[in-house]
Amino acid sequence: MKRRFWASFPAMMLSFCSFAQNVAVKITLKNEKNESVQNATVQVLRVPDSTLLQVKILKGNEVGFSLENNSPYYLRITSVGFNDIFTGFRTGSRDTLISLRSQVRSKDLAGVTVISRKPLVTL
Repeated sequence: MKRRFWASFPAMMLSFCSFAQNVAVKITLKNEKNESVQNATVQVLRVPDSTLLQVKILKGNEVGFSLENNSPYYLRITSVGFNDIFTGFRTGSRDTLISLRSQVRSKDLAGVTVISRKPLVTL
């Protein structure tokens, strides 16, 4: 029994070493004034089926994830007052830094048409 264990031990160690190596992916989000966007929700989704893998809140300058190397992912970023960002990326064999720029959501009311006005007080 001991002999069989020690004979299979090197194979087990090799399988653990090669199993799912991860890389660090750091994401930064800036606005048009090159300032960091705070309190944005960053979601990482798996590509084939858009399964939600991880969610983090961007506090400070960047947020980091640990993802499998050489794998495709989607990135969804939402923040109050800014347009949503949905983009795809592929991790490499090294740590990755992704820098994105967010645009302020339009507050233009030019497209709004007032059809009728109700009186404030009715008698």
